[in-house]
Amino acid sequence: MTTTKIKFCGLSRNCDIETANALSPDYVGFVFAKNSRRCVSFAQAKELKAPLIKAFGLRSIHDLPAVERCPADLVLLDSPGGGTGRPFGVDVSSGIETGGYKDREKMTAFAAAVREEK
Repeated sequence: MTTTKIKFCGLSRNCDIETANALSPDYVGFVFAKNSRRCVSFAQAKELKAPLIKAFGLRSIHDLPAVERCPADLVLLDSPGGGTGRPFGVDVSSGIETGGYKDREKMTAFAAAVREEK
């Protein structure tokens, strides 16, 4: 039996990165879509990425030209999951926020809930 992968998306502050590293999700993500309040620049993403475990970039269909210019080491796009009745992974962004910012307690509770599920 494989373990469901966890991805925290939309991280934009150093404290979010510290929390993610403490909780050891399988992936973290940056949002490059200009219309998102979670949007970070490529320069910000490179700085935030340095201490990360793993990093995935999230693109928006409305912002494809920007993603095409993104440095290759910042973008790895998710592949679709599989039809086996068990999710490969779960991706969360606004669900772990309070007042528009990542919330350490919600991040911790989310990771614990996914890991408890068998």
